Amino acid sequence: MIYLRQSTASQEIPLGRFVDSTDGNTQETALTIANTDIKLWKAGATTLANKNSGGATHIANGEYYAVLDATDTDTIGPMKVSVHVAGALAVQVWCCVLDEAVYDVMFGTTALATTTNITAAAGIAVSSIGNNVITAASINADAITAAKIADGAIDAATFAAGAINAAAIAADAITAAKIADGAIDAATFAAGAITAAAIAADAITDAKVAADVTIASVTGAVGSVTATVTANTIQISGSTTAADNLEAGALGLVSSTCAAGSTTTSVVTNLTEATDDHYNGRVITFTSGALAGQSSSVSDYNGTTKALTVVALTEAPANTDSFVIS
Repeated sequence: MIYLRQSTASQEIPLGRFVDSTDGNTQETALTIANTDIKLWKAGATTLANKNSGGATHIANGEYYAVLDATDTDTIGPMKVSVHVAGALAVQVWCCVLDEAVYDVMFGTTALATTTNITAAAGIAVSSIGNNVITAASINADAITAAKIADGAIDAATFAAGAINAAAIAADAITAAKIADGAIDAATFAAGAITAAAIAADAITDAKVAADVTIASVTGAVGSVTATVTANTIQISGSTTAADNLEAGALGLVSSTCAAGSTTTSVVTNLTEATDDHYNGRVITFTSGALAGQSSSVSDYNGTTKALTVVALTEAPANTDSFVIS
């Protein structure tokens, strides 16, 4: 590819090598090549044009040259030069016509044009664009200023060493004005600022505690809490042993409901235990229905029918009445 300058005279291009059309090897050094033998295809053209004037001259070893003028190079883009004369095989050369300014920059005939389009006002203080287009010196120290950032919070001084540090964030940076209800401010974060006293009576209410919230530990004065609270009791009256005993006793209780067909001495249940006599000797206590609060001893249990034989009750329990076996 040969690069040419647009609309510029006296641009020399090589042509060849020309070899004999019969043996394809012998160099043709005495060809007569006229301008009409040199055909130009220019970018976008649908026809070939003759070279404007002047033919080609032999250099050596079958190589020739031709000189293009401003007419030959008037179209920017690729251009093919083809030559076919009697006695020699055809040759072609690809060229590319460049805008004058582009050509001059690429091949160093002139310096890159200066520009005033990029200035300090635009953020990059560059008086001209040369080989070192953007360097440290090209960007002014005040390229980032309050004028470029709406609130002026960031400017050149802001980026000085240590400009953004603990001191840069004032102790009251988080204030009531920044948090709608004023609950969190600088004082809140002082040592021990959030304590039992900081939680006023009724500070924790149904609206603030969702149902079934688990509270692991509560110290200090706490107001009313009416939502469901799941608690892990580890002491009773200061005794962990009492709490353990209560837990053991509670784990031994069996709760269920009555099924249809119960009598005063036979309680048909919804128990799942399949072993006969499993509950013999234990006590059944009703927790709902007409028998609520009444207890009776169990003398027999049928694992197939799930019926408990008990000391006569004052009346037969109803279907779905609840009870516990202790």
